Amino acid sequence: MSKKISCAIFCLIALFSTAVCAQESLAGAIMVFAKGKCTTLSVSGEKYTCKAVVYSHFKNGRTAWQVAIPDGAIMLAGGRDSQLDPTRYVLQIDTLRAGRGDGSSQPYKAQGTCTAKLSADGVYLHSLSCSATNGIEDVQIEFFGDGTPVDRKTL
Repeated sequence: MSKKISCAIFCLIALFSTAVCAQESLAGAIMVFAKGKCTTLSVSGEKYTCKAVVYSHFKNGRTAWQVAIPDGAIMLAGGRDSQLDPTRYVLQIDTLRAGRGDGSSQPYKAQGTCTAKLSADGVYLHSLSCSATNGIEDVQIEFFGDGTPVDRKTL
């Protein structure tokens, strides 16, 4: 595994860990890793690339999408979601969290949505489209899965 990918995974794990520190227990939390490619990943106009996204759902009802950027990660989180159709999942974003490579992170109140298109059985993430802002910073993500099954972990 390349140093760059290892660093990105470390940053996502650090961001994940920081985001759930206030929870009593991680038992039952779900993490889903999906490989693919971002055709758009921008934070206030600064463009990045990505090869994976991470979906996390916590016992307290919060859900987040995370993506690694150089020296950190971005998390888009919310507590309200809907999935009227098993192939389309929508998360209402209320928090942006900017994680740094040292494991620290900064949360910002935000608004926006992430829409995932997936197989009816949830085994494949076809695409993820996110747009969120905290009033100053904007995050845009257009991600397409590479056709491989997602890797799901329950903690």
